[in-house]
Amino acid sequence: MGHAILKVVFALLLAVGCSGGNGGSKLPGDSTGGNETALDLAADVAVEIPLDGLGAEGADGPGDEPDLCAGCECNDSCGLDVGNPEVEVPACGNGQCEAGEDASTCPQDCELPPACGNGQCEAGEDASTCPQDCEIPPGCGDATCAEDENCATCPDDCGDCCGNGACDAGETKDSCPQDCADACGDGVCSEGEDWTNCLSDCPNPCGDGACGPSEECNTCPQDCGACPGTPFCVFFGKAGDKVSCPVELAAADVNSPKAVGLQFKLGFDPAKVEFVKFHDELCTAQDNCMDWDIPPYVNVVPTGHNLAYTSVADGLVKVILYHGSDPTKALSGAWLVGGQVHGDPWLFDVVFKLTQDVAAGDGAVTVDELVATDQEANPLDVELDGSLLVTQ
Repeated sequence: MGHAILKVVFALLLAVGCSGGNGGSKLPGDSTGGNETALDLAADVAVEIPLDGLGAEGADGPGDEPDLCAGCECNDSCGLDVGNPEVEVPACGNGQCEAGEDASTCPQDCELPPACGNGQCEAGEDASTCPQDCEIPPGCGDATCAEDENCATCPDDCGDCCGNGACDAGETKDSCPQDCADACGDGVCSEGEDWTNCLSDCPNPCGDGACGPSEECNTCPQDCGACPGTPFCVFFGKAGDKVSCPVELAAADVNSPKAVGLQFKLGFDPAKVEFVKFHDELCTAQDNCMDWDIPPYVNVVPTGHNLAYTSVADGLVKVILYHGSDPTKALSGAWLVGGQVHGDPWLFDVVFKLTQDVAAGDGAVTVDELVATDQEANPLDVELDGSLLVTQ
């Protein structure tokens, strides 16, 4: 009972809304001059209208539902054509571009042609949807697909583009699955595709032993090898052996500015060696020293300088040295005189572990992207002399 009455009340409220009225609008048959609101009248009608004639057999029983749009132009509410309640209009949003819909009235169902106006008649465009790109050839309609005709400009002669066996521009596996189900460029590395015949769908996997077109020495050194750099440490030995590469720093002469900051990148073949740690020593008195390794120790070397490092990629380690609390403190007090080093140039060792047997002359660690600064934060020239970094 209450269920049916609510539907009648809703129908009355809908009638007010469709007639464009407000809270004081006249309802059909109202002679009060609009002083009685829709809610007031609905409350009266709700208790006066019987269920007879609505086809209802009870609150939950079967029967014909009342027509909530009868006599009302409510296209948005009912899905009926304005002024013609008997004509169904297309249901925008159902995924089908039906008669009466186009890209301007229902863009979610009717997509625009791929790039209408770019001067190219692409798949999805034709003379009716994009005449500026797809001009109808003069001979279109003669049942012969001429050289100046194609499926987009003259489908009557050349047939539809979708279904021609080629995944043309503008077609996708969603819009034309029969042509583009497994086409290169669909974003799926399908069976029969790999990086050699469809790089856009199948990027070359790093680590497969082949340096593909999508790989470089700085992104995949295990396939492409270490990037070119200056060798500053050579190694050889058996798998499992550890090798140490010393990093040393000195000024070109006694008057040359000392480096307070240093940055460089180490390159190596990850198939032959792996990075283990940085090794330094902390000495409290002569001949009273202890190992200072990073890791596991925090990233501060015994001189007080911070040592920050990051693995850029397998086979690449970037190193930065600086003093956080005293930016004027030199990394090394050593300098050169006549090619001879005065003072202690040693900073630390970089320790590697061989992952396979390496013959003499077949293993090297390179250094690249050398940057040094003085106390005024001015850049210094850095040259490599063996394992010795020389600033000037």
